[in-house]
Parts: sequence; C-alpha cells; structure tokens
Amino acid sequence: MDSYFQDAVFMGEPAKLSLLPSSFDVQFSDRQLQIPTANIIAIHVTHRARAEVSESDSRIHAALFAAGNYPKDSVEQNDNQGEMFRLKSFQMEYTGQHLLPCPPLLLPHLPEHLRLPPKNGQANIHVVISTFSGTQKAEGFYELALKPLLDQLKVSPYAVHRTESADSISQLTRDIILPRVNQGIKQLIILLSGDGGMVDVVNTLFSEQMTTANAAIPIVGLIPMGTGNALYNSSCRPRPNKGLPATTTQTSGQEPDGTSEDQTRGLRNLLLGMPKPLPTFHVTFSPKSTSISYPASSTHPMHTPLSSTSPSGTSTLHGCVLTSWCLHASLISLSDAPAHRVHGSSRFSTAAKSLLCPPDNSPTHLYKGVVSTLHCDQSGQEIWEPLRERDGSIRREHMYILATLVSNLEEGFTVSPHSEPLDGKLRIVSIGAVGPEEVVRLLGLAYQGGRHVDDENGLVGYEEVEGLRIEFAEEDDDGAEDKSEMGRWRRVCVDGLIVECPRAGWVEVRRDRGRSVVELIPISPAECYPYAFASDTAPVATSPDKVPVTTLSLLLRTTHPDYIKTVSLLSTLYPFSHPP
Repeated sequence: MDSYFQDAVFMGEPAKLSLLPSSFDVQFSDRQLQIPTANIIAIHVTHRARAEVSESDSRIHAALFAAGNYPKDSVEQNDNQGEMFRLKSFQMEYTGQHLLPCPPLLLPHLPEHLRLPPKNGQANIHVVISTFSGTQKAEGFYELALKPLLDQLKVSPYAVHRTESADSISQLTRDIILPRVNQGIKQLIILLSGDGGMVDVVNTLFSEQMTTANAAIPIVGLIPMGTGNALYNSSCRPRPNKGLPATTTQTSGQEPDGTSEDQTRGLRNLLLGMPKPLPTFHVTFSPKSTSISYPASSTHPMHTPLSSTSPSGTSTLHGCVLTSWCLHASLISLSDAPAHRVHGSSRFSTAAKSLLCPPDNSPTHLYKGVVSTLHCDQSGQEIWEPLRERDGSIRREHMYILATLVSNLEEGFTVSPHSEPLDGKLRIVSIGAVGPEEVVRLLGLAYQGGRHVDDENGLVGYEEVEGLRIEFAEEDDDGAEDKSEMGRWRRVCVDGLIVECPRAGWVEVRRDRGRSVVELIPISPAECYPYAFASDTAPVATSPDKVPVTTLSLLLRTTHPDYIKTVSLLSTLYPFSHPP
C-alpha cells in the first residue's frame, strides 16, 4: 500500500504522519510510532476554522485520543496499576494546510450530547459506575480512561454516581433521571455497566411512566463492564468483516480473527456516534411468578413475587436483549448461584457441564412445554403457531429457546446472525430434543459467525417473529436437593433477570411498538463507512473546490446543524499530499 503523509509537529517533534487501515503511523527522523487504528477514539481538531487561527499561525491544531492497555506513566504514583486500560492523548500541529483523509475519526467539535448545559444548578450528564459489574473494573476505567478524556475535552459539568446495591441504578433513574425527563430536559447517561444496568434504566422508565408529551428521552452511552455485554457487542461494536478500519478486507482471503476493530470500549461511539431509539420488548408472566436471586449471605435462592398492577394478577417486565427458556435460562440461573459465581467468568462452563452431564449421571434434562410464535398476515391479523417436529406434530420437548433483539450474546457468540444494530426485529432460535453432544456442536457453530442457523441437518429453528409464548408442562423437580429449586425447569431469563413460573404457568413475549424510552449511542461512523479506509489505494487527490459536500455529510452520517456548519471547513482540511 502506498503511504500518504502529512508534515506535522507531533508531541513537539517534527514528523510525517500517515494513516493506514490498521494504524496511524508517525515517522520521526530517528524512529517510528504506530498507533493501532482500533485504539483511536477520535482526532479532535482544536482550531476548526481559519478565522480562529491567527495569520502568524496557520497550523491546524489537533489532539489524537487513543485508549488501550498501556503501561503506567512514570509520573503515576500507584505502582499497583501496571499495564491497564487507559487514555493516551497526542498533541499535533499540522504544518501544512490540510489534515490526513480520516473523516470518520474526525471530531470537529463535541457532539450535542456532550454539551448539555446544567439546569437549576444540576448537571445533566451523568456518569454511572456500576461498582460490582462483571470483573469489577468500572472504577479503574473511569479513573484512567473516561475521566481524563472528559476533562481534556472540557466536558462540564457532569455528575458521578457509584452503585452501592443492586437497586442503585433503578433508584437513580427514578429519583433523578425521570423527573427531568418529564420536564423536557435532555440528559446523557454514560453507563459503565453490563447489560443489567441498561435493563434497570429501561424497566424503571417503563414502570414509572413518562407523564408528559414533551418528555425528553434520555441518551445512554454504554461502556461495557459486564461479562457478556450482549447489547454493546451487538449494537455498539462491529462484528468481524462488518465494518472498518480493519486489518484485513473481505477480498484478502484471510479469515476474520473473531474480534472487532473498535477496541476503545465505547469511547469512540461516545464522541462520534449519533443516538438512536433503543428497541425493546415486553414479557408478560402468569400470576404467582417470582424473580430469583441469591442474597450475599445465603446459598439458597430467594423467591420474590413479581409486582402486578393487572386485575388478572399477571406481571410485566421489559427488556432490550433477550428472553430465554431451557438450557440458556438454566445456565444463567445456575451460574449465578454462589457455588458457581466463585469461579468468575469460568462459572458458565462449570454450570454448563453440570446441566449437560449431571453429577448423578442422570440423563440431560429435556424441557417440557408448548412454544408458539406470533406472526401477522397481510391484513394485520395475529396468528399463533406452535413449533412443530418434522412429522408435523406439535413439539413438546425442547433443549434451547431464545428470542432476541440482538446479534451477539458475547463478542464471539453470534446467536442471531441476521440481526443488525437496533433494527428492532425479534428473532427466535430454537433447538428441539437433542442430546448434550449435539447441542454443544450446534451452539459451537454460533462461535463461527452464526453458522448454527444454517445447520445442514435442520436441527436449529431460526425466524423473525412478532412474539413468543411458552406454556409450561414441567412439574416440580422432586429430585432437587434444595426445595427452593423444585421449579428450576420453569425458569425464564429476561436480560439476565431470572423469573420462575408456577406449574401450568405461561410467559408471553412481544415487541414494543410504541415510543422508545431510551436512545442508545450505537456504532460510530468510523465502523459504518468502509470506503473511508478499505481500499488499497487512497482516494483521488482533490482540491478544496472539488470535495463534494454530500460526500462529507455522508461520511459524518448526519445532517445535524452542528456538523453541517463544519462542512466548508472539512472541504479545506481533507486534500492531502502524495509522496513524490
């Protein structure tokens, strides 16, 4: 690949800069520095228009922000931090009149959601640190990466909230976020959490109701701090070969390595992404259903009746990721038990082994019930149809049932390969009565880009649906050693929350078609426009008067007035020099 360079002063030293698909290269007179493109958050132009620069200083000033597992600086006093995920900023002065051709990574100025003013002396930008999410690294991420970034960008004011219990995010949403929503005050929540944090926000906003027509939908910037981070990996991070910049291209003949090319953990999206409505679903449970949790001081699950405002006694939860039954729900439930949680991230494999190969050598459990899917015909009439076996009979035993709005349950596990970020389509993955070896084989294909849905034996059902209904035929498990576990085969998972239904109970899932209660900042334009980085040759050099305004607007993926105002500036910034 040819190198395209720009003369600059980089961190006080003369240098030549070159932007390649995989790295930002800085060539000094005696050495070279490479910054992986995957670690670049943004290139922030601090002088945005010629009028802002004095005639004696025609240089364009910019800061390149990157984040990754960098060693601690010598000035840091905490010797225990070592190599950790942290922010690195590099100051640049372009000695020419133009920047390198990097539209998707350019930050002309802060987006609107990072410039929200305070109201009545209260900040409307909230940083929520979920202290106990995942591997409990949220606090360190805030101190070493997010806080330095916000401070250097002069984002102010913002309020920092640290969770103290499982209810902290719900309480924050109810007591602080929701009242301002109903006052029409726009707010940003930078959520350092797993999927559970978003679920708490969504359910609280649904349960407490937005009371005014002009309610201002809050924006959420998700920083993944959970174990699976399904919502982030599906909507805020490109899948392999789905977006660029990338180290390989579709035509290179190389296989994807299973990782995406945005390694900034949501920071790039926070600066460059544009908020979009978050699709949700609602789940209705039969009366007497209970949520399952494990108190810190107990090894036995606690059953808490779901709240209900319906005369029939039914209860409703909302979600934005998945609802599951059978193996997946049992796996999430069992892995949350204290005996398995002590294993950390490996708790899922130990729980799976226990479910598929029971310690008492009993057969792998097959889940009993009737599962029906909801479709609408051309007239809009709803049609419920039970899942069937190949001979046409109604399927009554199952191994895997999962309805989802997202593609990935974790970074490499593509459960729904046809799902696109925030497309709002509910899809169901189903597997019937198969043995442990076969279900392991099928789900293993999900780690190969979602190949399980194309299984040559037709053992995996996969379709887009409007809804899903499960009617349980499971009796209590009299063989359970703990009586509080007798209903474990009737447990359902809703975005990580476990709900146990009573005997002869049921659960129904439907897409939400009304107004969204949250906007999520999804994948940034840097992942959405491959032609900005993908070709093996750089774009044709153009003079300022030949740079199409429409192309620049497309690369920025927005017609927001704040960005339209920078189009004329970009036209003068993006011509570049070719080496002789």
